[in-house]
Amino acid sequence: MAKKNGYIAITLSVENRGVKPVHASTSSPKPNIHGSKLLLCIWWDQMDVVYYQLPKPKETFTGDYYRLKLMRLSRALKEKLSLHEQRHTKVILQHDNARPHVAKPVKTYLEMLK
Repeated sequence: MAKKNGYIAITLSVENRGVKPVHASTSSPKPNIHGSKLLLCIWWDQMDVVYYQLPKPKETFTGDYYRLKLMRLSRALKEKLSLHEQRHTKVILQHDNARPHVAKPVKTYLEMLK
């Protein structure tokens, strides 16, 4: 311990902590115990699943990606519903305010669908 410029400086060496620098650590990190995660994009109605897709691994969920999913969902709804149902069925889309959901391309596309 030494006093320099009004401060007390404490110098610790490896020997003071009980660790010998000659020996390497024998512990190793655990492998990924949780495995990889997948994101399932799925939309359904009262009857069954309308559209779903598993994104590719490491694919980024951006506003453009979400808009593309909404386009495919719209196509799937048109294929599923008859002409009569298309005229008389109102689709309600509920989502949170996550960045991809409120991105400008998504808002523009949703306004176009109204």
